[in-house]
Amino acid sequence: MRLRRQELIDLVAQNAVKIREKKGMSQSQLARLCGKHRQSIQRFEAGLMNPSLYFLHVIAMKLDVSISELVNVPKIKTTSKQTKK
Repeated sequence: MRLRRQELIDLVAQNAVKIREKKGMSQSQLARLCGKHRQSIQRFEAGLMNPSLYFLHVIAMKLDVSISELVNVPKIKTTSKQTKK
């Protein structure tokens, strides 16, 4: 089983929200730290944009986590049928 594009975007967005809220930070505060508009953070967290690697780097840096932690997606087991083409 493979994650679809939107599923992956949503998982990363959910991780970002959890981390931001755990740090007690608002979307506006994160946006200000990142030099972005609050609407950009809002769209990212709502899964309405496909963030660039650089965008993820900036978000992770300002949340004081690694990109790996930000994009931490559960490993999905594949069957031999799924790996054959």
